[in-house]
Amino acid sequence: MGEDHSIIAQRLAAKECLRITFQRLGKRWHECSDGKPDIHGEFGTVDDFESNPEPIRDYLSDADGMSHAARVCEALTRGSGIQADLLKSYISSELYDAIKAKLGSDEFVEPDLAHRLAECGILPMYGMPTRVRPLFYAKDRKNNRSFHAITRDLDLAVSEFCPGAERTKDKRTYKPNGLIGSILSTGVNRFESTEPVKDTGKFHVFCEQCYRLEESKVESHPPICPDCGGTLHVDNVITPVGFRTDGITDHDAPRGDNSGRSGKAIIAAATEPQGANESVENTSLRFTNLGRVFRRNSNNSHGFGFKRLPDQAALSRTRKIDGTFINGKEHWIDIDWWRENSGNPTDVEDTRVTLLAPKTTDLLRIKPKACEIGYQLNPTASTAVRAAYYSAATLLIRGASLNLDIDPEEIEIASIHGDNPKNPFGLGEILLADHLPNGAGFVEWVKENWAELLEGILLNNGKYATGILPCCDSACYKCLLSYRNRPLHGLLDWQLGANLLAVLSTSSFRCGLDGNLKDPLLGKWRKRAVFERDRICNAFGAKPVDVLDLPALQNDGTLYVLSHPLWNGLQAEESILI
Repeated sequence: MGEDHSIIAQRLAAKECLRITFQRLGKRWHECSDGKPDIHGEFGTVDDFESNPEPIRDYLSDADGMSHAARVCEALTRGSGIQADLLKSYISSELYDAIKAKLGSDEFVEPDLAHRLAECGILPMYGMPTRVRPLFYAKDRKNNRSFHAITRDLDLAVSEFCPGAERTKDKRTYKPNGLIGSILSTGVNRFESTEPVKDTGKFHVFCEQCYRLEESKVESHPPICPDCGGTLHVDNVITPVGFRTDGITDHDAPRGDNSGRSGKAIIAAATEPQGANESVENTSLRFTNLGRVFRRNSNNSHGFGFKRLPDQAALSRTRKIDGTFINGKEHWIDIDWWRENSGNPTDVEDTRVTLLAPKTTDLLRIKPKACEIGYQLNPTASTAVRAAYYSAATLLIRGASLNLDIDPEEIEIASIHGDNPKNPFGLGEILLADHLPNGAGFVEWVKENWAELLEGILLNNGKYATGILPCCDSACYKCLLSYRNRPLHGLLDWQLGANLLAVLSTSSFRCGLDGNLKDPLLGKWRKRAVFERDRICNAFGAKPVDVLDLPALQNDGTLYVLSHPLWNGLQAEESILI
């Protein structure tokens, strides 16, 4: 572990020193918000800390605390490149202020202190199952004090467990019909549930056209996106604690196991940039340590309507799962299921929300410096340009994974932002994020090694010669395609992505706009364009011709010229003529 991984040592040291601190103060496992132990640590609640924080500050900086911190730091840094004195200084001088700063932020809503500190990056998160969400479907017949559940990471749960989805397990299909908290046993065949959701206290202001995203405390916002002119949607967002089924176990099940129909979730990152802007080659890079990334399931922009059922005997039938009544906090039941099964077909919903899986991790924003005359670099204006950005992002992930010897799934495309489609010089932006909560250093490595990464991918040398490009005509499972990115398969094209990376690599690359269609960085674009031109001619009886070395065709007195997806119509024609 070198100095570039000092943040990991800081988190481990903070956890051990805080553990001893709260143990000294007499905190116990049951002093949490819901009476259940917090797996991140026995630190009590945020409210408890904020009402009396001085003892924690005093112990971290007194003789006993500093002595213990010194032993911890020595043990953690032994054999590494990290200086124990710097780590000890962080614990005694900076940790308390960092905790106060994070608790003063309104980004995080976890009620328990240890969980809050893990979510905001002060304590380690990796390996902690706090992002696992259950789908409760039946009572355990062998143990009358527990429920069976299918579990998924929160990123997957918001789409696989949402109302309208289906899960097939052990040749039985289960249909989610709402939200529920953790189910706790209060005796034999007696259960109660905790709060079903975590309310973020914020609204999401989201544009589906350019993927602009803002978090806001107020619901009222202008209806027009300031970036692209599209329509802004203001969504009430919540994070589910758990999910429930309709309790029916005899739905017809298809073949297979652990499969079924899922909802649709998209990844988006907050638009407001953080961190210093850095120019490398023809690229503007901005790295954000511990930025916010969200996986959103808005039910195709309609939201999910719920009926909120309190603990009342009159509603006992709808609070049952597999015939077992569950007391406790509210159950949020899908409004469509409620209308169909409750005998109230015209009943109104109590709330309409977007399901959210938030994550704090490292972010890297990648953007061209400028849009030269003749280029079209705005992903909002063209599906082909959007395909270029997704393809370029996938190539970057593939290249970084080969160099770092990691799985490509360790880095994800957090978003592709665009500009106003009417702006001919609009620019797009790629947002890459570490998949692991609190970051793993991978996108930071991409920033630090940007020039070498681009050169390796485009020239196909070194570690990158093992099979990124060229290997096929557009995309295959040897280069860009994978099981996880299957929603993007229709967009991915390695040649198009490589051309956009060449634009980012050097301002001297003109993508054929200078009339040089044999530029090595342009690849086989002309050959492919000729092939497609000939297919059109054969299909419609048109006449193939060439115009300034560009493939074209004539049909019914009209001349059609094939252009590169990154060219901007008349501007490109003028550039080539010049």
